[in-house]
Amino acid sequence: MFTKSINKLDKRKRMRYSSENFAGMNMVEEKKRSILKALSWRATGTIIISFIVTSNPLAAVSIGAFELITKTALYYFHERTWNKIEYGRKKIEPEYQI
Repeated sequence: MFTKSINKLDKRKRMRYSSENFAGMNMVEEKKRSILKALSWRATGTIIISFIVTSNPLAAVSIGAFELITKTALYYFHERTWNKIEYGRKKIEPEYQI
């Protein structure tokens, strides 16, 4: 169990960006998670809304594909930039430390 905790700590140190505390644990967000979040966000919103508005599956996919590529990149860089900003974050100290 102790070795497992050390391995988790080492993995956290290797991560580049920190995220907010979750359930009392220091969590980090990897870049691949930000990419996946960006893709799911864009695909869900853009393609479905485009289909509702146009009622044309080909037009919806065309609009969705273009927006997916451009806005995914914008969202990813926006997310990574905000991860570097400390504004609005609180550091929660552990109740005890070994």
